[in-house]
Amino acid sequence: MPYKTVLVHLDTTERCAKRVDMALQLAKTNGARLHGCFAQTDPAASMIDPLHRAGDRLKGAFDEVAGKVAAAAQAAGVEVTFSMSPLITASNIIHYFVRAARHADIAVIGQYDRDAAKGVVPEDMAEQVVLNAGRPVLVVPYAGEFPTWNQHVMVAWNAGREAARAMADALPLLATASKVSVMVVRGKGNSEADSPGYKDEDVQHFLAAHGIASDLRSAVATEIGIVDMLLNRVSDEAAGTLVMGAHGHYGFPHILRGGVTREMLRHMTVPVLLSH
Repeated sequence: MPYKTVLVHLDTTERCAKRVDMALQLAKTNGARLHGCFAQTDPAASMIDPLHRAGDRLKGAFDEVAGKVAAAAQAAGVEVTFSMSPLITASNIIHYFVRAARHADIAVIGQYDRDAAKGVVPEDMAEQVVLNAGRPVLVVPYAGEFPTWNQHVMVAWNAGREAARAMADALPLLATASKVSVMVVRGKGNSEADSPGYKDEDVQHFLAAHGIASDLRSAVATEIGIVDMLLNRVSDEAAGTLVMGAHGHYGFPHILRGGVTREMLRHMTVPVLLSH
């Protein structure tokens, strides 16, 4: 089943336009509606208004951003709607966007850029959305250009719960990709893929049942760490997007729950679809 509602996070940062472009591609490919949710902090206004309500300056910024997105959506032939967080503290905008994500099939959000986003969005916004939305979240890096992001998609697979959830949530993206690779991650007996009786081909059979052909790859977790290993393989295979489970155990037992997700959100080099 294709995505029917694509949510994109809107703010006044320069990279907002990049994720809007990707969200529009996703919506157009799936015949979906796009919803732009404007949510950002305004420290100056918070100091003036004890109720932390969005002021006229921020409302004007929303109107400007929404106008540009509406024009781009019209050019792409995509229906678009908008909303704006009425409150502007960090916790309020995260909660508002998370709630909006629960009424969408997938959310598109940007990686935190300390230089551009300080004072605009909370540093942990992407992680909080991934953890709390209950929906797949496509996180777009703040650096780089990704014209072919949806053509070759790689799935990080360890046969665990989070990986299974992410792969199922990514099916509409995988179904429209030109190439799908499954990277089976193993590591010193700490991956479900190391369990007795496990067969790599089972994941291929699942995808094939949905009409998706896939190539199998295998990697063993080493001292370089799970994130570096995955990003190296993404680069070697020229994959445009990585799909992975969030807050899961991909390798060694000393990796804390959530550590891999947090590290990926900091060091990602391609768009990453995360699901928890």
